[in-house]
Amino acid sequence: MHVAGEVMHPGIVVIAGDSRVIDALSAAGGPTTRADLNSVNLAASLVDAAQVYIPKRGEVSRPRVTRPLPGVNLPPASSGNSISDSVNTQPIDLNTATEQQLDTLPGVGPSTAHAIAVYRSQHGPFVRVEDLLNVRGIGPAKLEALFGLVRV
Repeated sequence: MHVAGEVMHPGIVVIAGDSRVIDALSAAGGPTTRADLNSVNLAASLVDAAQVYIPKRGEVSRPRVTRPLPGVNLPPASSGNSISDSVNTQPIDLNTATEQQLDTLPGVGPSTAHAIAVYRSQHGPFVRVEDLLNVRGIGPAKLEALFGLVRV
């Protein structure tokens, strides 16, 4: 887990698999006096390899870094508020997401979103994110790009 922003000791922390944002914040030494904890969902569940970003009070936006898939052109990062532009938003649940929600993921178009939904209806809920490799149209590179953006 990478904890960044207004924390005492930003960087990589190791926490239990069923942890929440508050646990990552604690593992990073807690917030600084400038942290805006009201703009972060401290109760949000975490996924492995995600980033928790704690903004400072008054921060309007922060840069968003995306890793495009080879051959996929993504739109430029938006510059809204720090909540919607950061990784603090909840990952999409593969077991409850609609095809329209899945279609918003980088590298997942309508046909792949449909394939995910069909696989889920035929085989039951995903047990782990890596099960996406069983879906037509998803290979190791696409799976890697989806880590941190999806959960089960």
